[in-house]
Parts: sequence; structure tokens; C-alpha cells
Amino acid sequence: MTSLNQPINLPGRMLTAWRDTVLEFAKLPRGTSREGQTPEAILGKVLRQETGTIIDLWEAFTKERQEVSRGMLSSQQLTVAYLLGFHLVNAARTRLLLRRLQDRTDFAGYLKHFASKTEVTWYDLGCGTGAVAHAVVDYLLGAGLPPAALNIHLYDTSSSLLAAASRLLAQAGCGAKVKTHRVGLERLDAAMIPTAKSHAIHGISLGYVWNELARNAPARARIMRLLTDQAQGNTLLLVLEPASQTFARATMELRDQLAELGYQPLYPCIARTPCPMLKLSRDWCYSEGTWQQPKIMQTLDKSIGISRSHLSGTLLAFASKSLAKSLKLTMPEAVVVGRPERSNLSVAVSKTSNAKRAASASKPTKAKFDYLICRGDKLAKEAPTPNQEFLPRGIAWSASENVGSDGAGGAE
Repeated sequence: MTSLNQPINLPGRMLTAWRDTVLEFAKLPRGTSREGQTPEAILGKVLRQETGTIIDLWEAFTKERQEVSRGMLSSQQLTVAYLLGFHLVNAARTRLLLRRLQDRTDFAGYLKHFASKTEVTWYDLGCGTGAVAHAVVDYLLGAGLPPAALNIHLYDTSSSLLAAASRLLAQAGCGAKVKTHRVGLERLDAAMIPTAKSHAIHGISLGYVWNELARNAPARARIMRLLTDQAQGNTLLLVLEPASQTFARATMELRDQLAELGYQPLYPCIARTPCPMLKLSRDWCYSEGTWQQPKIMQTLDKSIGISRSHLSGTLLAFASKSLAKSLKLTMPEAVVVGRPERSNLSVAVSKTSNAKRAASASKPTKAKFDYLICRGDKLAKEAPTPNQEFLPRGIAWSASENVGSDGAGGAE
């Protein structure tokens, strides 16, 4: 298994910050004493108490997504339920995006090189419980950025969400400055945020926000004004959305708008050319990975009747023109964006082979599908290599490592 395809494993420090925040904000079950019990035992009791509410939120977020808004999480109980049910998986998706970004840019190496004079100001728009910022902060500090050089701004309309996110980030940031802004994004004042110059960097995250603003034209206009202004400085932008077709295609359209503003796509795209998948009515772009879930999340998933060990999401990263010039970009030849099933299994066998890779592969593949790959300006189908490790969406594809096969055998 390649390093890029290793399961996401949230470090203990992130889990501890999350656990302590949950316990600080949760109303303990009647008769529960904090004395004489481990934090993990108390957390388990809180989880059992809130499971029903988490299931209600799950239903709302998966079946009624068009009606979802952050306003529905205004109470402290719902904030605790959201922290328990969704924070860690959203942090895991963000960590997956950061891992893929790191492979393309060595952004951590850039930060280490300028650690003594780099300041990063991060704006998490529609932050919720701060899951995206949580993963970003852990990544930045792990790259050697001093906590004093990190400023975090959290934007949301819910005072309860902001309080939880601020508390969690204060623990995770180890001295980083955290400031909250209780404001709707339709009132976001881009003029109050200057562009980052020299070695200073501005980071902006839109975590599961763009889809919620589908009917909020003023908020989308304010965000686009901010992103237009920030394109003139040193800006890193992360966008995360659900992997479903409707939301993914809306994000792909946003991606083309950002490219027109001058942003360099860093992941998953390999070029600034218009997205070729938008020309297809039945295909959309999203990324895949796996998550080594903490035991408490495995317990929760069993209660809900789902499994989130398989991560999927529309995950995109961009850099402004000036920041892109400072990074060591390593763009692959192509990237896997789909696995269409074959309507005809009589695919010609390639005359070349890849015996060395086949011998070392950890997961044999005998597929009835092809890989749909994106070369930046066009799409193509490529047959998987016999016995090759499975390639999830979002992983780099190279002709030197992937050779056609007859695809005989089992299904995907």
C-alpha cells in the first residue's frame, strides 16, 4: 500500500482535545459523577445518552441536506451531539486532503524553511465545531510553525458552535491565538481582511459551507469578493463538500471560477484548464480514503447502522498565484477520478507487463472496471494492472506504473 493510500489516523493529541471539549460542554447523565471515573468512561456514557440526537442529525444531514443550516445547531445539546457524531470524521477528511496536498507541494517543508519569519492567519468560514481548523492547526504545528505565529479566526452564526470550536482550538493550538466572529457570511466584510504579503500566509477554509449557501446569494457573493481580494496575496484555500453528485458538481463549477480568478489548483486537479468532467452529465469528481477509526467512533457507527471507515468527499485545494510560485509543485501525469464498470469485458491485453509491481502489490485486483483518469484538460480510460493495489479516487496515476490488463475476474 502506498503512503498516500495509508489509512488516516488522527493523533492522540487531537482526540484528547476533542474529548475534553465534549466533556466540558456535555450535560452528564443523571447520577454520573466525574470523580473516580476515567474521561473515556464518562465520554462513553455521554455518547450513549446523545446517540438518539446524533441519529436525528445524521438523518437531517444525509436525507434533507437542502434544508440544513448551521442555525439548527444553536443549542448546546445539539452542539455536543454534532461534536460527538461529526467532528472527528470531518477532521479525518481534512487530514486526508492535507496529506494529498503535502504530496503535491511539500507545504510542510516550505513552512519549516521560513518558520522563523512566517505568520499564518487562518479563516475558517462557517466553522461549525472547527473540525477543519482543528486538522489544519495540527498540521501547521506539526510542520514546525510556532504557535505564536498562528492566528485563527472562526466564523459562524451559532454562539454555541463558536464557543465549542474556540475551546477546542485553544487546547489544540497550544498557544495559538483564536478569535471568534458571530456573523452570517452574507455580512462578511472582505475589506476588513488585508491580503498576506512577503512570507505571511492567509489560509481560508470552506468546510461543508458552499452547499449550504445554495439559496443564499448574498453570502456566496461576499465569499467570492473575499476570495477575489485574497487571490492578490499569499493565500491557501481548502474546500470540502459531500461526495454526492449535486454538491460535487456545484463545487466543480466553483473550482472553474477560482481558476479564472488566478488560483492554482493544487489538489486533485493538475492544471488550471476548465474541468473536463463538467462536460459529462453522469460523472463528478470526489476523493476517497480510509480512516482508522477510534473505538468510540466504531461504537457510534454500529449504533447508527453505518460505517465511516471509508472516507469520501469532494476535497479541493488551491493556492494564489504568488504562493504557488513559492511552492515546489509536483503535479502527476494524471489523477484517478472514477471507476466506470465495463460494458464489454473483452478488453485487449497490453503487450507490456509490470511484473515487479504486481509481485509487490498488497491487494490483488481482478476488475470489471476501468480507471477514469483526468489529464488536466481531458479524460481517458485506462485498464488496471493485474494484481495491482487498488487505486482510490484522487490518487495519482502514471503510465509507467499502470499497465492495461484483460480485467478478468471479480467485480470492484
